[in-house]
Amino acid sequence: MSILKSALQTVFKPILPQLRYARRRWSRPHFAKAQRTSMLRRLDPKHPRFDAFTDYAFSTVSRGEEAVAIVRRYRSIDGVRCLDIGTAYGGFPIAFAKAGAAEAIGMEIDPELLKLAKALLLDVPCNARILSGSVMDAEFMASLGRFDIITNNDVIEHVDNPWSYTNIVAGMLCPGGVLYTSLPNSRALNHVISDAHYSIFGISLLKHPEAERCYDQLFAEPYDVAEFYRLPEYMQMFAAQGLDTDILPVDAPDVYQLSRGVRELRSMVDIKIPGALDAESRDRIRAAVLAYVDEFEALYREWQRSEDPQQVQQILLNYGMPVWRLLSRNK
Repeated sequence: MSILKSALQTVFKPILPQLRYARRRWSRPHFAKAQRTSMLRRLDPKHPRFDAFTDYAFSTVSRGEEAVAIVRRYRSIDGVRCLDIGTAYGGFPIAFAKAGAAEAIGMEIDPELLKLAKALLLDVPCNARILSGSVMDAEFMASLGRFDIITNNDVIEHVDNPWSYTNIVAGMLCPGGVLYTSLPNSRALNHVISDAHYSIFGISLLKHPEAERCYDQLFAEPYDVAEFYRLPEYMQMFAAQGLDTDILPVDAPDVYQLSRGVRELRSMVDIKIPGALDAESRDRIRAAVLAYVDEFEALYREWQRSEDPQQVQQILLNYGMPVWRLLSRNK
């Protein structure tokens, strides 16, 4: 059976992208066509994340449904007002609308993404609305009023001033409202090996100017990630707005497996750094990765001496958990 499976994979592998696209055209014809046109206009098909970006786009509704399931544990969705900030492809407001929200709005500043979200609404009709606007536009935000539920998925790491951003978003929550935030952990081992946005080794450990300099040497498209912060800093941003925030559980590797993976970074660092980078950029990534390994190993040795269960949870939270999901409540 394995031989037959391998043979079939060999035969069909060259045409799998076409088959996948045909299936998507059949299930969501307007979105599939618009998304393919947009991708070819914005990215070279040889970009290492071309297929990943496409898969991410088509998972938009399922990711919205996952957020619905999470938020439902904390408050009812029936008959409430929901806002998704940086809605991108529109899957979150669609999911909340279909789950019973009285009003589900998605807002997006990128005109290309707005077109895609509106194309998706043609394939998944519901009472969701997609609006053009920036969260930093005070007049626009005031015109929307307040919401019972606000979601922002993979948004805050693209914002130049996340402190101002959280201030504005918190001010739009009704009393008792909830804010769901999902963001990548830039120091998770798998993101160090291959960052969540562009699959570049070590770039997630760099400060924004250094990361942008590296990216510009590899790709023609603009680098659209801002600054990454550590989890305590994000928690402070929400606490400063009077929000009570919980860190929701997400699967993380076993601590021993994590330790082995981090140690292996020393041997792979010179192999994994992109050869197209100049010497200065390669040196910056190398230094950042080795410092990361040293930091982890010091904490790991400290935990081995103490065997404190809270300490190992912090190690997993800060180095193993690939995504932080936060649920904030307005008092």
